Amino acid sequence: MNTKKISLNLISLVLILVLVLGSVNAKEDFKASTNKYVGLCSCSNQAYGIVVQNIGSVQNSYTIVASGEAADWVTFSPDKLTLIPRQKGKFSVIVNSACNIGGDSDLDIFITTDRGLTRVIKQTLKFSQCYDYSLQQGQVVEEIGESIGFLQQDGIYSLCKDGRKSIPVLIKNNENFQNKYKLFLDAPEWAGLNTYSVSLGAKKSGVFLINLDLVDVEGEFDFKLDAVSELGKVQRKNNIEVNVQDCYALELDLKGEDTVCGGEERSYDVSIKNPVDFGKNIKLFLDAPEWASFGNNTSLYLKSEKEKEAILSISPNEEISGNFLVKVSALVENKATFEDQINIEVIPKFSCYKADISTRTSITNFYSKEFYPAKIRNDGIKETNYDVGLEGPSWVR
Repeated sequence: MNTKKISLNLISLVLILVLVLGSVNAKEDFKASTNKYVGLCSCSNQAYGIVVQNIGSVQNSYTIVASGEAADWVTFSPDKLTLIPRQKGKFSVIVNSACNIGGDSDLDIFITTDRGLTRVIKQTLKFSQCYDYSLQQGQVVEEIGESIGFLQQDGIYSLCKDGRKSIPVLIKNNENFQNKYKLFLDAPEWAGLNTYSVSLGAKKSGVFLINLDLVDVEGEFDFKLDAVSELGKVQRKNNIEVNVQDCYALELDLKGEDTVCGGEERSYDVSIKNPVDFGKNIKLFLDAPEWASFGNNTSLYLKSEKEKEAILSISPNEEISGNFLVKVSALVENKATFEDQINIEVIPKFSCYKADISTRTSITNFYSKEFYPAKIRNDGIKETNYDVGLEGPSWVR
């Protein structure tokens, strides 16, 4: 009986020693490998791999966490690996950085086992503009033919609120491979794209249009043009400022009425002001009697927000009388007409300066010096000076 107990105790002790020795020999360890420097394209959602190998003697699970400058752009797939001894596995590091960046960004990747063993991989992500392309606005075109000439436009578009126009946009693929671009425009309903996608070969360029229907449109507007490349998902944004005005607006001002005498010459200032941001050519016309004219001063150019005076001259002859309407018209760029007028009353010269003189019709004098009044009355419409003359004996003056 005692012999059996001793044998069982020895067996139990041996088993315990085997288990203890097995636990002592079992260890966890792993290694991870990847490139120290990784070249990537910005805004591209690219991925690269990290290989993890279980070099321990026990099965283990591994989780992965990012830190450093580039951590916010990084996700992992899968987010956890389980490996038996000597087995290899792979994490994918998916990088989707901000667009339009370049240069180096640090990334620290921490790989940790369930039992707490941690390894860190330090990397440098080198970002380049791998899907580079550009957008450039051009000068407005009014008629679209089979081909479009492109001239670069910088700054605000100052446009007239008349008819249809187009803003050409040059898109250029700067890479050595083909790419496709989706186009978006945030603008009022009277502005729209003629296409919503463009495909360009390597180092090629093309032109698309922003079509504008400017009838009854006036004010300041800010368009937002966006493009996104199919490869790389690189985004380009352009703000387009558009100022639409009544280009043909004009302020024409002329004295409203006057009274003149026949045979008299008179001139009037016709004020012409350009109230908008566009220079304009102006032609002047008269609807008036032949004795009214502008002379040779019938064509002029007005710069933005400038004012000029034209001289309206009249010279009715002495016998003309009556009321006459003189209309002045200003034709702007052969498209819009503005008018003002002056009402002129012409009085014949004799009536204008008519005078009356009255005195005694009979005088008795007794050989003495006397004075007798003579009254002069201006029955005309104009103030004037009078010369008085006398016919009679030498002793009357």
